Amino acid sequence: MLQPRRLFFSSRKVFRLYSTLTKDQPPISRCRRCAKRQMATLNRNIVFKQPKELAVCMNKRWYCTNPEARSINPTLDAQSRIFYFDTLALVNKLKSQGFTEEQATAITESFTDVLNASIEHQTKTMVTKPQQEITVQQLMSHIASVKKDMVILEKSEFSMLRSETEKQTMQIKQFQQTLQDEVGKLKNNVVLDINLEKSRSTEAHAENRKELQVLNNKIVTDTAALHTKIETYRNDVFKYAAGAIAGTATLFVGLLRLWM
Repeated sequence: MLQPRRLFFSSRKVFRLYSTLTKDQPPISRCRRCAKRQMATLNRNIVFKQPKELAVCMNKRWYCTNPEARSINPTLDAQSRIFYFDTLALVNKLKSQGFTEEQATAITESFTDVLNASIEHQTKTMVTKPQQEITVQQLMSHIASVKKDMVILEKSEFSMLRSETEKQTMQIKQFQQTLQDEVGKLKNNVVLDINLEKSRSTEAHAENRKELQVLNNKIVTDTAALHTKIETYRNDVFKYAAGAIAGTATLFVGLLRLWM
């Protein structure tokens, strides 16, 4: 809430106001005390209920006769607004100082107009204590409503969210278990395929070694037979060569004998 600013009446303005209404200049000190008392009453923001019996009508305006009757209500109009100081006492004081009733009434009305204008200006940027209390109560009710909504949300939405989270957690665990089973099956299948391929490769290697051994034995056998044939052919060559040499020698010897 905005705090009301202090409102002071300048003694010079009060003196000018008195001087315009009468030639007699009342003491300025009295006006200063009155202004201070009025401002102290305004700064305290005292709000009292004023019964109609304690008000006196003067020149179609209501003047309070009870010193405790004070009220600040910016919603009232100029005719029904309650004054913030004892106007009747001020009029009586002015009359006791030598003013006529019309002059005292005019001075009091001038003070009242200035005071009302100042308070109207101040109330445009301020909030009264009842309005502040109403605003605080509204804010507290809004806060209580928000708290209630939060409790309801916590009991409903948060429980639903918790159940959804638990459901998703169970689904994730099931998916993880299924994935582990699938990975285990795949691993077993891979190991089985590897073992099968290993056994097949071992059998193929054994068959290749067997075939290679058979081929080696065949090569050895064929090589031995070839060596035997070569030896036979060489013996035959030697035998035929020796016979040819012997025949040639015999023929040469026979020819020599014929020539000799």
